[in-house]
Amino acid sequence: MSATENPCRRPGDTPEDTLSLKPVKGNGPERELLQRLYAEAFPENEWQPNTVAVIQNAAPDIWKADEWLILDGNDAIGLLCVLHTDTYAYLLYLAVSPRCQGKGYGSRTLALFKRMFPDHIRFFDLEAPDESAENAQQRTARIRFYERNGYHLTGDSFESEGVALTIMTDSDEFTLTGELAEFAAALEPLR
Repeated sequence: MSATENPCRRPGDTPEDTLSLKPVKGNGPERELLQRLYAEAFPENEWQPNTVAVIQNAAPDIWKADEWLILDGNDAIGLLCVLHTDTYAYLLYLAVSPRCQGKGYGSRTLALFKRMFPDHIRFFDLEAPDESAENAQQRTARIRFYERNGYHLTGDSFESEGVALTIMTDSDEFTLTGELAEFAAALEPLR
Protein backbone atom coordinates (compact mmCIF):
# COMPACT_ATOMS: atom_id res chain seq x y z
CA MET A 1 0.00 0.00 0.00
CA SER A 2 1.59 3.30 -1.00
CA ALA A 3 1.39 6.53 0.99
CA THR A 4 -0.99 8.01 -1.58
CA GLU A 5 -3.45 5.13 -1.08
CA ASN A 6 -3.30 5.34 2.71
CA PRO A 7 -6.18 7.44 4.10
CA CYS A 8 -4.21 7.99 7.32
CA ARG A 9 -1.35 9.88 5.71
CA ARG A 10 -1.48 13.65 5.42
CA PRO A 11 0.36 15.87 2.98
CA GLY A 12 3.68 16.67 4.59
CA ASP A 13 4.02 13.42 6.55
CA THR A 14 7.66 12.45 6.56
CA PRO A 15 8.95 9.14 5.19
CA GLU A 16 10.04 8.35 8.76
CA ASP A 17 6.36 8.15 9.74
CA THR A 18 5.83 4.64 8.44
CA LEU A 19 2.75 3.84 10.50
CA SER A 20 -0.32 3.01 8.42
CA LEU A 21 -3.54 1.03 8.60
CA LYS A 22 -4.51 -1.80 6.28
CA PRO A 23 -8.25 -2.59 6.09
CA VAL A 24 -9.21 -6.19 6.86
CA LYS A 25 -12.31 -7.42 5.02
CA GLY A 26 -13.58 -10.97 4.71
CA ASN A 27 -11.36 -13.99 5.21
CA GLY A 28 -7.82 -14.52 4.07
CA PRO A 29 -4.25 -14.02 5.26
CA GLU A 30 -4.93 -10.56 6.70
CA ARG A 31 -7.86 -11.92 8.76
CA GLU A 32 -5.66 -14.74 10.07
CA LEU A 33 -2.95 -12.25 11.02
CA LEU A 34 -5.50 -9.99 12.72
CA GLN A 35 -6.85 -12.95 14.71
CA ARG A 36 -3.33 -13.97 15.74
CA LEU A 37 -2.54 -10.43 16.91
CA TYR A 38 -5.89 -10.31 18.74
CA ALA A 39 -5.10 -13.55 20.60
CA GLU A 40 -1.61 -12.25 21.40
CA ALA A 41 -2.88 -8.92 22.78
CA PHE A 42 -5.91 -9.96 24.85
CA PRO A 43 -6.14 -12.50 27.69
CA GLU A 44 -8.20 -15.50 26.64
CA ASN A 45 -10.95 -14.73 29.18
CA GLU A 46 -11.52 -11.37 27.39
CA TRP A 47 -11.73 -12.75 23.85
CA GLN A 48 -14.77 -11.57 21.88
CA PRO A 49 -13.71 -12.31 18.32
CA ASN A 50 -17.25 -12.30 16.89
CA THR A 51 -18.31 -8.90 18.23
CA VAL A 52 -17.87 -7.11 14.91
CA ALA A 53 -19.91 -9.69 12.98
CA VAL A 54 -22.70 -9.60 15.58
CA ILE A 55 -22.90 -5.80 15.46
CA GLN A 56 -22.84 -5.73 11.66
CA ASN A 57 -25.75 -8.20 11.60
CA ALA A 58 -27.72 -6.47 14.38
CA ALA A 59 -27.55 -2.87 13.17
CA PRO A 60 -26.00 -2.72 9.69
CA ASP A 61 -27.87 0.45 8.71
CA ILE A 62 -26.81 2.36 11.81
CA TRP A 63 -23.34 1.32 12.93
CA LYS A 64 -20.59 0.43 10.48
CA ALA A 65 -17.65 -1.67 11.65
CA ASP A 66 -14.14 -1.42 10.27
CA GLU A 67 -11.07 -3.39 11.24
CA TRP A 68 -7.47 -2.64 10.34
CA LEU A 69 -4.03 -4.09 10.82
CA ILE A 70 -1.64 -1.48 12.20
CA LEU A 71 1.49 -1.57 10.06
CA ASP A 72 4.93 -0.14 10.65
CA GLY A 73 6.26 -0.32 7.12
CA ASN A 74 5.32 -3.88 6.17
CA ASP A 75 5.37 -5.22 9.74
CA ALA A 76 1.93 -5.84 11.32
CA ILE A 77 2.30 -4.60 14.89
CA GLY A 78 -1.31 -4.35 16.06
CA LEU A 79 -4.98 -4.02 15.26
CA LEU A 80 -7.72 -1.43 15.41
CA CYS A 81 -11.50 -1.80 15.26
CA VAL A 82 -13.91 1.12 15.10
CA LEU A 83 -17.71 1.15 15.06
CA HIS A 84 -19.04 4.37 13.62
CA THR A 85 -22.04 6.36 12.44
CA ASP A 86 -22.07 9.76 10.77
CA THR A 87 -21.72 11.30 14.24
CA TYR A 88 -19.91 8.83 16.51
CA ALA A 89 -16.74 6.75 16.38
CA TYR A 90 -16.53 4.04 19.05
CA LEU A 91 -13.08 2.54 19.49
CA LEU A 92 -14.01 -1.09 20.08
CA TYR A 93 -10.39 -2.16 20.40
CA LEU A 94 -6.88 -0.93 19.85
CA ALA A 95 -4.15 -3.44 20.55
CA VAL A 96 -0.43 -3.32 19.96
CA SER A 97 1.54 -6.55 19.98
CA PRO A 98 3.35 -7.03 23.31
CA ARG A 99 6.65 -7.10 21.39
CA CYS A 100 5.99 -3.55 20.18
CA GLN A 101 4.47 -1.95 23.27
CA GLY A 102 6.15 1.05 24.83
CA LYS A 103 7.42 2.37 21.49
CA GLY A 104 4.75 5.01 20.84
CA TYR A 105 2.59 2.89 18.51
CA GLY A 106 -0.54 3.30 20.65
CA SER A 107 -0.28 7.09 20.67
CA ARG A 108 0.46 7.20 16.96
CA THR A 109 -2.52 4.94 16.25
CA LEU A 110 -4.80 7.19 18.32
CA ALA A 111 -3.60 10.12 16.20
CA LEU A 112 -4.55 8.14 13.06
CA PHE A 113 -7.96 7.35 14.60
CA LYS A 114 -8.53 11.07 15.19
CA ARG A 115 -7.51 11.93 11.62
CA MET A 116 -9.79 9.23 10.20
CA PHE A 117 -12.81 10.48 12.17
CA PRO A 118 -12.08 14.21 12.59
CA ASP A 119 -15.70 15.38 12.82
CA HIS A 120 -16.97 12.48 14.93
CA ILE A 121 -17.50 12.25 18.66
CA ARG A 122 -14.81 9.68 19.51
CA PHE A 123 -15.19 7.47 22.60
CA PHE A 124 -14.52 4.04 24.09
CA ASP A 125 -14.98 2.09 27.30
CA LEU A 126 -12.39 0.50 29.54
CA GLU A 127 -12.11 -0.97 33.01
CA ALA A 128 -12.93 1.61 35.68
CA PRO A 129 -10.30 2.55 38.26
CA ASP A 130 -10.56 0.26 41.27
CA GLU A 131 -7.79 0.10 43.88
CA SER A 132 -9.02 -3.31 45.05
CA ALA A 133 -8.92 -4.87 41.56
CA GLU A 134 -6.25 -7.46 40.81
CA ASN A 135 -5.06 -5.32 37.89
CA ALA A 136 -5.49 -1.93 39.61
CA GLN A 137 -2.12 -0.59 38.43
CA GLN A 138 -2.80 -1.66 34.84
CA ARG A 139 -6.21 0.06 34.88
CA THR A 140 -4.70 3.30 36.19
CA ALA A 141 -1.82 3.17 33.70
CA ARG A 142 -4.26 2.60 30.84
CA ILE A 143 -6.37 5.62 31.85
CA ARG A 144 -3.24 7.78 32.20
CA PHE A 145 -2.11 6.71 28.71
CA TYR A 146 -5.39 7.87 27.19
CA GLU A 147 -5.32 11.09 29.22
CA ARG A 148 -1.85 11.85 27.81
CA ASN A 149 -3.41 11.42 24.38
CA GLY A 150 -6.19 13.96 24.96
CA TYR A 151 -9.00 11.77 26.32
CA HIS A 152 -10.88 12.26 29.58
CA LEU A 153 -13.27 10.27 31.74
CA THR A 154 -16.89 11.20 31.11
CA GLY A 155 -18.24 10.13 34.48
CA ASP A 156 -20.46 7.55 32.75
CA SER A 157 -20.04 3.96 33.85
CA PHE A 158 -21.75 0.61 33.60
CA GLU A 159 -21.15 -2.98 34.57
CA SER A 160 -20.52 -5.87 32.23
CA GLU A 161 -20.13 -9.44 33.46
CA GLY A 162 -19.29 -8.17 36.93
CA VAL A 163 -16.62 -5.72 35.73
CA ALA A 164 -17.11 -1.98 36.18
CA LEU A 165 -16.42 -0.08 32.96
CA THR A 166 -16.08 3.64 32.39
CA ILE A 167 -16.16 5.76 29.25
CA MET A 168 -13.48 8.09 27.90
CA THR A 169 -13.75 10.63 25.08
CA ASP A 170 -11.80 13.53 23.61
CA SER A 171 -15.00 15.47 22.97
CA ASP A 172 -16.82 17.99 25.12
CA GLU A 173 -20.05 17.03 23.31
CA PHE A 174 -20.29 13.43 24.54
CA THR A 175 -23.42 12.41 26.44
CA LEU A 176 -24.61 8.87 27.02
CA THR A 177 -28.21 9.52 25.99
CA GLY A 178 -30.49 8.76 23.07
CA GLU A 179 -28.72 6.92 20.27
CA LEU A 180 -25.65 6.20 22.41
CA ALA A 181 -27.68 4.80 25.31
CA GLU A 182 -29.40 2.45 22.84
CA PHE A 183 -26.00 1.50 21.41
CA ALA A 184 -24.62 0.73 24.89
CA ALA A 185 -27.68 -1.42 25.63
CA ALA A 186 -27.22 -3.28 22.33
CA LEU A 187 -23.58 -4.03 23.22
CA GLU A 188 -24.44 -5.41 26.66
CA PRO A 189 -25.20 -9.00 25.51
CA LEU A 190 -21.86 -9.06 23.67
CA ARG A 191 -19.78 -8.34 26.74
